[in-house]
Amino acid sequence: MQMSVILRSPVFNTALAVAVSACFSACADQENPAPKANANGQTSAATSVITPGVVAMKKDLIVVTVDTLRADRLPFYGASHDTCGDPQQPWSLAWMAANGTVLEQVYAPVGITLPSLSSMWTGLPPLQHGVLTNRGLLAERTFIMDLTEAGWYGVAVNASGILKRGTGLERGFTFYQAFSPKNERKVASASIIQATESISNHQPLLLWAHFVAPHSPYAPTSEFAGRFTSSAEPKGDNNTLHAIEAHPDSLTPELREHIRGLYDEEILVANDYVQELLSGLDALYREQGRGGLLENAVVVFSADHGEELGDRNGFMMHAKSLYAGVIQVPAIVLGEGWPAQRDGSLLALQDLLPWVMAGEQPHSAVVVSALKDRFFAVRDERWTLIHNPLADGSGPGGPPEGSVYPYPTVALFDRQTDPLEMQDVATANPEVTKRLLNALHAWFLALPMVQEEALNAVVDDVTLGELGYATSDSAVESTSLAPWTGQQWQDR
Repeated sequence: MQMSVILRSPVFNTALAVAVSACFSACADQENPAPKANANGQTSAATSVITPGVVAMKKDLIVVTVDTLRADRLPFYGASHDTCGDPQQPWSLAWMAANGTVLEQVYAPVGITLPSLSSMWTGLPPLQHGVLTNRGLLAERTFIMDLTEAGWYGVAVNASGILKRGTGLERGFTFYQAFSPKNERKVASASIIQATESISNHQPLLLWAHFVAPHSPYAPTSEFAGRFTSSAEPKGDNNTLHAIEAHPDSLTPELREHIRGLYDEEILVANDYVQELLSGLDALYREQGRGGLLENAVVVFSADHGEELGDRNGFMMHAKSLYAGVIQVPAIVLGEGWPAQRDGSLLALQDLLPWVMAGEQPHSAVVVSALKDRFFAVRDERWTLIHNPLADGSGPGGPPEGSVYPYPTVALFDRQTDPLEMQDVATANPEVTKRLLNALHAWFLALPMVQEEALNAVVDDVTLGELGYATSDSAVESTSLAPWTGQQWQDR
């Protein structure tokens, strides 16, 4: 069978790339970032991955995502808790990090599941593909459709109430199943069963498995409960998390560490599920006499977004935040052409699969994240700029009632010295601030945006409420006000 796939251009179309590059050239300064130290104290810089891509190699593509997985709660991104399993056990997260390419600066477009994963599978930001909330309906063509129309056999299994059939992400998959979170353990076995025929017939396979263990409520299984906590109380349920956000002064350092411990134990649960899936697939290939998983496939591991975990405003979850704890996501790629190394390149989550599929590493000057067209974060290799164009000190709404998550008009953070983005240094670095504002402004004006979000009929208010999300789209009001230019900020 002749197989060909035409990949759409990544998130920056030609006009957008030109606009942003011109911005950077016109406003260039001398603050070139030095290489960052990784979790092992080593420095890493952008490196070249030499691969023709999955499409040209006709390799299987295995994509594993974990909902709400914060990068810096993993040891290979600097965490102190051992949340990734035994590095000597194949297919644990620790083993994958040691044997694949760890991408150190990958940023999600937003801290909301359906918009973020829609970006991952389309290569487009939410404002362009049109899924702005978990109630959105994806109509844009996806990489799933590209691959399956070219002969790949598509299997998708998840345990999320947000990713039901009817959101638009199921299009192209031959098999698509969404379990409830309480049946998450079934994701691995169902995926392996559905992949068996494709693997035995040597038909190219596209498999996507999505796990949800770290998502609230933080309720680790008995096998891992107590690993990082001394007590099961208070529970990590939504009532507890919302109570903290409603009364931020109640978040003592001890309580925050307890909640984070429960969350970290949930990462161990997710590691167990991922290891079961990938070990089972590896065994299945070997049973068919094809060698192991990595002789036949490229494996991509990542997340839709992270979790704030009390970094600011007593906020524990994710939907309101554009800061690093929520927007930076882990990413590992394993397989032919992806050596055991660390890569410090700046990367948008929506550019990850085009790179893996086509083999052409994207080079973005900036990465933008946004809550609808209301709040923005723009990042380059070193700096993060947060922007609220209305300059009203407001923030997104949502549960619990009366909670406050304000956004500054303009704030700048130096991730070299402030990786959690806590200390605003905009006034001390005016040229950097103006440069990033100009880049964000150019990005926004050049982006072909949808005028109105189409809604799906499968994600209901009950599901959203159980997961701690707002049940109304009014949680983030839209506005046509564009991001400021650097001159506007200077003249304020």
